[in-house]
Amino acid sequence: MGLRIDEIDYDKRLWTLPASRSKNGREHLIPISSLACRILADAVPHSTGFLFPSGNGGEPYKGQSIDHAVQHLFEVRRRAKGRKAPREVSVPPLAGVMERFTPHDLRRSAATRMRELGISRGDVKMVLNHIESDVTARYDKYDGLAEKRRALDLWGARLAEIINGQQSAPNVVELARA
Repeated sequence: MGLRIDEIDYDKRLWTLPASRSKNGREHLIPISSLACRILADAVPHSTGFLFPSGNGGEPYKGQSIDHAVQHLFEVRRRAKGRKAPREVSVPPLAGVMERFTPHDLRRSAATRMRELGISRGDVKMVLNHIESDVTARYDKYDGLAEKRRALDLWGARLAEIINGQQSAPNVVELARA
């Protein structure tokens, strides 16, 4: 959500997530797949430097905004505070169509589907920026960049197949564009 233009190295196809925004407090090097590169190439950075800003002065969305957006895929939106006229009620696009999910479930789905593609659990762990806690991990400072790149390129290719209708995905629900 807080992706900044200065964190992306387009030549190296690499995103450097700063330690200050990483859940485990460590800088994380994230290879960018071809699919992600195409999406990023279309993003116009705000003058604040954020690639995907909210409408609130160019600042990034807050985590709760994403949670609420996903929630509204399944539930009717409540009337905003202070609104006098009732908001037009429409059927939420995913109500009754699929099981509810949270934004964090998307992370779990990506990890699971990468394993189905034959990507090792260790490589998935590196992509997710999980910390090893055994003794060897104290000595092993390898960033795993090549393995993460391979994993994310395979995952990006799989997503492109699904998006382009080249391979079926029985658990994908197509949403209408607004």
